Amino acid sequence: MIPAVDISEYQGVWQNYPADIVLIKMSGGDSGLYMDPDAARNYTDAKASGKHVGGYHFIGWTIGASSEATYFMQAMSPLAENDVYALDIEAIPAGCNPVAYVQQMVDLIHSHINVWPLVYMNVSTLKTYDWSNVLKTCGLWLADWNNNPGGTIPNVPTYVMQQYSDGPNYDHDEWFGTLAEFDAYGWHAPVAAPAPVEQAPTPQPAPVSTPAPKPAPAASTQPTVVTSTPKPEPTPTVITTSQTKNDNPTVIVTKVEPTPPSMNWFSRFIHWLERVLHL
Repeated sequence: MIPAVDISEYQGVWQNYPADIVLIKMSGGDSGLYMDPDAARNYTDAKASGKHVGGYHFIGWTIGASSEATYFMQAMSPLAENDVYALDIEAIPAGCNPVAYVQQMVDLIHSHINVWPLVYMNVSTLKTYDWSNVLKTCGLWLADWNNNPGGTIPNVPTYVMQQYSDGPNYDHDEWFGTLAEFDAYGWHAPVAAPAPVEQAPTPQPAPVSTPAPKPAPAASTQPTVVTSTPKPEPTPTVITTSQTKNDNPTVIVTKVEPTPPSMNWFSRFIHWLERVLHL
């Protein structure tokens, strides 16, 4: 359990109360819509003292649930991280349907700031009406001065905090949980979506360049000149023979024969021999 106090203008000048949690009366609707005269100072000083803070609205029942809920949110503005909201349910007039009234208030508050308030009531009010639908979403802050907070109050739904005394000097409460669990009932700024992570571009293979085809050579406009190299004339072959007839002086016969271009030495020899034998 964690000690808590709830205070309003009736406690006078702010004191550094010996409790980690402080519930401050911020506004009411039982005498028109009004702000508690000491609400701003109490809130500022409680925050400065490092307290876990909540604010509550005393419901008036006659002005309209929507008007009271809207006024309460204005009294609690600006929104601050972990601030807990609570509705003080007491002094219910005859002919009023308190369950429907409170349900409308909590739904409106939740739709605007995404917070389900705590609901404060005594054991008699809790047992007189069917609060089951409200308590599906809202934590119960139960007032019971006849039972020690160290024990368990019989035949009641689960409650998260108990007011067990109205003095001396201030109302005494106990929170049944951790400070983190108290803060969890408070307002929380929406969590910003993470910034998109820039992905590095996937490296792409460099394109393979295809060489451009070479242009065909341009057709020449000049006439083609065909030059033929004349074959060389065969070198004439000089054949000289000597003959002796009837003991006459030697007669020299000389003939000039063209040498066939393709004749080799053997062919030349045969050709020479034939000439000699036919002389």
